[in-house]
Amino acid sequence: MRILKLSFEAVGSFGGKETIDFTKLGTGSGLFLIHGPTGSGKSTILDAIVFALYSDVALESNSSKSRLRSDYAGDDQISWVQLDFEARGQLYRIWRTPKYERPKQRGSGTTSQPAQASLWRLSREDADPGDAIASQPRTVNEELATRILPLTKSQFLQTVILPQGAFSRFLRASSDERQEILQQIFGTQIFERMQKEFTERARQAQTSAQAGSTTIVNKLEIFVDTWNKLAQSVGSSRSELETLHATLRALPAVLDEDLIKSWEPYYLLPAVHSRQWLSTHSQRVKTAGAQYQAALEKKEAAKTLQEDFQELTRLLAEEKQLQARQEGVETNRKQIALHERARLVAAEIRETQRYQENLATAQTQLLAALQTSPAPFDTRPLPTSETSLSELEERVTKQHEKNSKDLGVLAPLIERQKKLESLEATAKNARKRYVEHSQAAAQAAKEFTLLAPQMQTLRVRQLRLEKEQLGFEDARQKQLQLRQYEGERQHFLQDFKRFQNEVGKLPAFSKKVARARAAATQYERDFFVDSAILLASRLEAGRPCPVCGSSSHPDPAHGDANQERSLTELTRLKDQFTSAETTLREKHQQLRKERDRLRVGIRWLRQNWPGNAQVIDTRVAYLQEQAKALKAVHQQLAQLEKQAQQYRDLVRASVNSANLEKNKLANALGQIREITAEVAASGQSSNLLTRQRSLSEDQNKLASLIKNLRNTREALSNLSHAQEHLEKSLLQAHFPDALAAQAALLEADKFQELKTAVHAWDQSFQANQVKLKTDRIQKLTDPDFVLPDLEALTEKATAQAEIFQNKQAELAKVTEQLKTVASAISDLQTAAARYLESIKDSAPLIALANLARGEEGSAVRAPLATWVLLDRFEEVLNAANPHLGKISGGRYQLSRSDSESSRRRNQALSLAVTDNSSDKAREISALSGGELFYCSLSLALGLSEVVTAEAGGIEISSMFIDEGFGTLDTSKRELVMEALKNTSTSGRTVGLISHVDTLRGEIADQIQVIAAKDKGSTLKIIGN
Repeated sequence: MRILKLSFEAVGSFGGKETIDFTKLGTGSGLFLIHGPTGSGKSTILDAIVFALYSDVALESNSSKSRLRSDYAGDDQISWVQLDFEARGQLYRIWRTPKYERPKQRGSGTTSQPAQASLWRLSREDADPGDAIASQPRTVNEELATRILPLTKSQFLQTVILPQGAFSRFLRASSDERQEILQQIFGTQIFERMQKEFTERARQAQTSAQAGSTTIVNKLEIFVDTWNKLAQSVGSSRSELETLHATLRALPAVLDEDLIKSWEPYYLLPAVHSRQWLSTHSQRVKTAGAQYQAALEKKEAAKTLQEDFQELTRLLAEEKQLQARQEGVETNRKQIALHERARLVAAEIRETQRYQENLATAQTQLLAALQTSPAPFDTRPLPTSETSLSELEERVTKQHEKNSKDLGVLAPLIERQKKLESLEATAKNARKRYVEHSQAAAQAAKEFTLLAPQMQTLRVRQLRLEKEQLGFEDARQKQLQLRQYEGERQHFLQDFKRFQNEVGKLPAFSKKVARARAAATQYERDFFVDSAILLASRLEAGRPCPVCGSSSHPDPAHGDANQERSLTELTRLKDQFTSAETTLREKHQQLRKERDRLRVGIRWLRQNWPGNAQVIDTRVAYLQEQAKALKAVHQQLAQLEKQAQQYRDLVRASVNSANLEKNKLANALGQIREITAEVAASGQSSNLLTRQRSLSEDQNKLASLIKNLRNTREALSNLSHAQEHLEKSLLQAHFPDALAAQAALLEADKFQELKTAVHAWDQSFQANQVKLKTDRIQKLTDPDFVLPDLEALTEKATAQAEIFQNKQAELAKVTEQLKTVASAISDLQTAAARYLESIKDSAPLIALANLARGEEGSAVRAPLATWVLLDRFEEVLNAANPHLGKISGGRYQLSRSDSESSRRRNQALSLAVTDNSSDKAREISALSGGELFYCSLSLALGLSEVVTAEAGGIEISSMFIDEGFGTLDTSKRELVMEALKNTSTSGRTVGLISHVDTLRGEIADQIQVIAAKDKGSTLKIIGN
């Protein structure tokens, strides 16, 4: 992984835009220096790199992403970071903005600016990025984490960027933490997944076997328990299961097949005894049931006789009470009959009273109407007979008809007089509007005449422009073909450049394959030579050779064998050669396919050339401008035509309105003359309205008087007829007068009470007599009748019922227990069959899991996931120790340890620092600050070298160190600088962040952070 270029703006201490091209730094020595005052923003550069890749700052525990937004940024200035980097052999560019608060554009307060991100894949560093492969923070993070970045943020901060507080984390890491880092770097996670899978499957198998055994034991205990309960219920011996019961007390945690099959004879016991037990208990139930039924029938017969005798006693007492109340009931019966006769005439009495009230009301209203009526009726006395009422009604009616005739004559004259004023106002308004409409028509005609020349000019221009637009579609189609052609041409050029780049890489691939072939061949030859030497060294005279079988060894090989050569390393080199050769062959095939595709593409470009691009674009642009001009002419012409039509419509409407007003004026003047002549010929005075109002008031009063006269006459007639009907009804009901009938009437509640009481007595007496005459009651009146002893019979039936229920319960219990025993046997057999089937493959799986966990069969007693990393870890330590030896003057050495001060189970990747001067190991926590720094640095350099050397692994080509130089003395610092410079030979570039002044004279390429008060920091690149 290599950091190429970093750009950022308004981030941390920097208010403006800054750019760092890391490819131009450290090109000679492999080192560059970042220096500046405390707080100026040196660590901000590391934060910007980490934020671009992981959307976070370098040390989250001590920092916050809120510090990314610069305090020196303007309100409209965007805080952003852009990073170009190389990972897995591919170039990428990422652009991010953090989430921060900014002032609102309108109003006061702040608003939240959301985070943004985009990611591109580049063909080369200076190439156009094209379309983004991800353009949202979530999708960018997923793409980086799953496909691009080889390290997590934590691992990145231990191998690439070593910020303050985290530099020595890999050195001080536990064995488990170190394993996680090395797994990610060397890609051995599959072994941990295999280890976990083996362990989980073995755990499941063991758990399943224990659970199955527990289930079987539980079901066996259920079987023994249910059998004992059944034997106790039937009174049988329980000796059949004594042996099995004893076995239960000493069962193992996991059962075996022989033990389970030894229980099978006990499963046949229920079938042997069940029929005899059920037959015996069924016969007992049948006998007890017959005895209980006989006792129950006797008890029920005695109970029935006892209830009948109690009923006879109650009926005789009830009869006596009813006879005592009979006299009062008869009195009530007479009152009810008298009330029912009076009720026949009550309605006619109420009707007569109502008519009397109606007559009084009508006479009162008639007297009031007479007093307010016009003369001469206002002085007339109140008429009381039907004859006087009819005579007065006739006179009033005649006067009302005369007044109606007079009103009929006045009405048309008054209406004509009212219309005369309206007609005069209409004539005046019509004359005025006639003049206005005539003037408007003349002005509109004048305006319309002025528009005609303008419209003619626009029509001529419209025809010319429309003729030119006939060729626009062809020109536009030509331009679209041109754009398609240019796009295809650009894609072809990009593909061709990429093809050339891939072809240029072929020699390097071929050399890599050749080196891999040579390395594998040489290692194989050396391995077999060493194997032959080792084999020859173990040959003994007279013993057969394990290879050829000969017992004589005339010419055995001699020499010093390298015992570090292994078959595993030989296999790895061969696999590496095979993989490289396969990759080269596939690359050749891909390039041949790409060459054929490019040939097809260039033929297409030659055949589909549309013509000169400038001429086509100029022609389309001209026609587009002319189209805009044509659209403007259409709009102007439409506007003028609309305005002309408005003028024509206005002339037509004004002329029509003027003629209409002229006709209204002539009509109004003619009606005025006609009405004036008619009023003059009638001879009426000018106060026609006063006369009309007076007559109308008299008419209303006369109409009210006529109505009251008729109502009074009707009420008098109704009262007379009602009195006649009442006299006839009293005679028929045998009442002397209405007062006697009213006295006989009862209140509704009282009447209902008497009637209910009489009816209830009749019903009760009748029911009493019917019951006394029944056969079962008459039988009890026999002098020889004797009641049986119900209490004794009940006690006997209860005792027989209890005996019967006990026998039934015993039978049900035995039946249910037999079912329970059968069910327990079935469950036990099913569980045993499933258990035996499940444990067939468990033993090999558990043994394999024990090996994977390092619990047995492993020389280093390490889990599989750790074991596969031991050689790599040794390589890292072997690569780190030369650096550490040079820096420490040969005093210190890193080595793998099998123990840590912690109590962790897996300690195979534990680390120790050996002091060669005392030949003792030192705790990491006991190292001084300077010792901790250069031990951590040596380990980081060794890790980077091993990773870079790994074929197909992660190449760490950039490193940033932000800690430790101030803890070193001059001699140690010189040794550290020499070790760092040596890393440049492998193509790695190391950036140092330090305050030490002497480093500025030792390192040529520098990034100087310049702090400016009130403006924020800026960068100055020194050297390349």
